[in-house]
Amino acid sequence: MLTHHAQVLNLFSLCEKTIEHKKLQKIIYIAKSFGAPFAEKYRYHRLGPYSEDLFVRLEELCNLHFLQEEQHNVDAVYVLTEEGEQFLHTLRTKKEKDSYTSMYKALNEQSLATLEQMAALLYFQQMEGDGVRDPHLISRYSDQEWLHAETYLTTLRERQVFYEGS
Repeated sequence: MLTHHAQVLNLFSLCEKTIEHKKLQKIIYIAKSFGAPFAEKYRYHRLGPYSEDLFVRLEELCNLHFLQEEQHNVDAVYVLTEEGEQFLHTLRTKKEKDSYTSMYKALNEQSLATLEQMAALLYFQQMEGDGVRDPHLISRYSDQEWLHAETYLTTLRERQVFYEGS
C-alpha cells in the first residue's frame, strides 16, 4: 500500500542526511532517468522537471510523522524521523542497499543549481532528443555551469552499468 512512500523514505535513509525539497525533486528525477524505481510523474516547471506526485507524497509522509519538515531559508528541508526508520524496518527495506545508493549520495552532494541543470538537460533530451530549449533556464547559468552539468551527466552514464549491477 505504501510502497512508493517507502521508496522515498529509503532514499532518505540511504543518504543519511536531510534533503531540501527542491533538491529531492531533482535527485529523484535524475535517478529515475537512470532507471531507479520511482513512480513519480514529472512535468516541466519553471526550473526544470517537477512532480506534484512527489509533493503530495512528502506531505503524506509528514502527516504520518515519517518525515519532519523544517523551514530553512526559502526551502523546506526534510528529515527522516524515528517513526520513519521504524516503518522502513518493518518493511525490511531499512538501509536496504539498492543498486542506486551511491548515485543518490553523489547527487545529494551536488548543488541545487547543478541538479537543476542536469534535470533540465535530461528532460529536454528525453522529450526532444537534443538539449535545453527553455531560454529562461539557459540564461540563469553560465556556459561553464552548463558544461559542468553535462560532464557530470556523462560521468553518471558511464557509471550506469555499475549502478545497475551493484
